[in-house]
Parts: sequence; structure tokens; C-alpha cells
Amino acid sequence: MTKYTNSPLVSHTRISPTTYGRRTLPITNIVPHHTAGVIGIENLGGWFAKRTTRASSNYGIGSDGRIGMYCEEKNMACTTSSYWADARAVTIEVSNSATGGQWPISNLALEATIKLITDICARNGIYPCTYTGDLRGTLWRHDWFANKVCPGPYFGSKFLYIAQEVTKRLDILRSGGKTKPIQTSPTYYNYPPGSYEILRTIYTYDKPSGKVKGKIVKGTKVRAIKEVRSGVPGVWSQLDNNLYIQAQEWRTVNVKKIAAAKPTPAKKSIDAMAKEVIDGKHGTGAARREKLESLGYNYQTVQNRVNEILLGTTTAKSPPKTEKTFGTWRFNTAIRVRSQANTNSKTVAVYQAGQTVNLDGTLVNAGYVWGTYIGGSGIRRYVALRPVGGAAYGTWV
Repeated sequence: MTKYTNSPLVSHTRISPTTYGRRTLPITNIVPHHTAGVIGIENLGGWFAKRTTRASSNYGIGSDGRIGMYCEEKNMACTTSSYWADARAVTIEVSNSATGGQWPISNLALEATIKLITDICARNGIYPCTYTGDLRGTLWRHDWFANKVCPGPYFGSKFLYIAQEVTKRLDILRSGGKTKPIQTSPTYYNYPPGSYEILRTIYTYDKPSGKVKGKIVKGTKVRAIKEVRSGVPGVWSQLDNNLYIQAQEWRTVNVKKIAAAKPTPAKKSIDAMAKEVIDGKHGTGAARREKLESLGYNYQTVQNRVNEILLGTTTAKSPPKTEKTFGTWRFNTAIRVRSQANTNSKTVAVYQAGQTVNLDGTLVNAGYVWGTYIGGSGIRRYVALRPVGGAAYGTWV
């Protein structure tokens, strides 16, 4: 069980009644916000203490550089308009030194932010501290999760500097106070080729330091081919589908090595197996590959036949088009979000034409091709992408 601690840099504490409750995940990220106003840490604590505010942050920093705590790190603050983000991150509200325009913060507040983030990283085993402009980095922005002008132009422009400065200070701490950074390779980078089970959702990339291609959800089996040292954060694991995972994700997400199943001779025809896949009997994505190969089938041969059937292709004279199984989908019409992969299940939300959703898998059930993803509540959801053999309700982007 993860042990959570609080920063010793705090000079004022007033605990807010508003939280998402106890954390169940390790702290892997930090979201610095601006307060969109000039406010001291006592007044900020008083505002968070009101039940009518219905918001909180783990920490707050005033223009004088003093630090307040309003939600202990063992609890999830309600700050970022996203349960998914707040469940993984420590949040910090930083007072502006003036309102409007660039929404500046004071130099004292900036220095205090660097000190506090260094302390959070050191206590929670986060290294290095990075800002990549997307969810790959340690530092995240509020405006990625909600239509907000937060952290503001000035503060947001400092995120790369903050990450670099925090990493320098972590290097000094890790070297026992010496100014020269120590050169060590964390043990969690050593994951040899083999099959692993993912214990928490992680992102995949098209290449080291490249673009996010999708997610791998909890319980999925993946096969690592080799370790690649390149780009940021510097070490990546290449999977057998030519996608990459940050090596740091192996630590923060936790993976479990599994023994490779011995292939058994194929007993059914490719057509029969393709129909079973369409009926949802062999899972999706990497789990489907693992299942088919464990039964002694060539995954791509079966998948090609599945695509032929779904796309209405009856001949294999030319290679069939390969349909994506995860990524970003843009709807061209209003589509209901379902609790299960069938049209009789509960409607929990509606996507309008033009909206997008990041899908981590697809499946076929009840006459439709469905996309699936983990919603902000942490519960798996389903959206119809098209009827089997019919016109799509959108496109991959």
C-alpha cells in the first residue's frame, strides 16, 4: 500500500471538507493552477473551507511565498475538473500578483512553487520532473481538462523552466547534496523482453518522445520486445505492435511479468475463429492477440478475416483494409454513451456531432461495432461506431 506524506514546507493548514476521498493510486503528477486573483493563503483556505465552494486543492501559495495546505496528499483534492487527473496528481493553487492580462505571479511565489514541487517529487519518488506539453510529462495544465484560462499565460510559460529547475534540485538531493548530478539507472528501467500484465491504464506512443497513440487498460497482456534509450524521459519499452511505453510508466503503473503460454495446435478454421472474435469471445487489442496466439493461431491472419467479414469483403485476392482498434474518434452525429455494449443498456451521456473521444479498444456486439473507454468516473463506457456492415457514425482522427 502506498504511504502518503505531506510537505514540511507548509506554514498554514486549513483542511477543506471537499475531496474525492482517499487515494487508491500512487502520486505521479502535479497540476499547478493560478487562483485567477490576488489572495493570501489564509483567505484561500477560508474559501476552500466553505461547503458552498465545492472545490479544494492540496496546497496553495501566496505572493509572499508562504505555503498553505487544504487537502492532505492522502486525499484527492477537487481542483482540475477531472477525477481522473486529481486521482493521480497533487494540485497547487498559486496566487497571482496582479489580475488580468498575463496573470503574472511573483518571483517569491515562483520560487516557492519550485521548492514545493521538488519536495513533492522527492517524497513520492518522481524523477525526473518533466513538462512535455502533453500527458506524458510530470506537470499537467488545468486547461487540458476544462475550458479554463489556467494556469494563465505567464505562469504557463514557466512550466518547462520549473520542471528543469526541479530536476536539477532533485539531482542535488540524489547526489547527497553535491552539485554534480549522480548518474544512476533506476532499477525499474530493467524490464527484459517478455509478456506482462498491465495493472493500471497507461499511454502508448508511436515512437520515443512521439505522439500518443492510445491507452492500454488494466488487465491487458502486452509483450515487450526491447528497451530503447532515446528522447524524453530517456528510456522506452518497445512492444510487439511497434508502439512504445515510457520506461517510467513501468514503475508508476506497475506491471506483472507473466509466463508465456505454450501455443497449442489450431483446431478450428480461420472462418470459425473470426466469427468467434466478432462475437466478442476473444477480447480486444493486445488481449485478443495474446489469446489467439496462445491457442496457436496467427493473430494477423485471423484479424484480416475479421476485417473482411466486417467490411463486407468476400475475397482475399487483395489485402483487406485494416480497421483501427483504438485512438481518437470524431462523431458525425449525436451518439449515446452506454453502460454496456448494447442498445438496451443505460444511456449515461450523449456525444454531439463534431465531438471527439479517446478510445482504448473496440468490440463487436449486438449488431454494432462499439468503441470503449474509461470515463471520468473511472467506469468503462461504450459508444456505437457503426452497425456491422453499415455506415460509420464518425471517423478516426
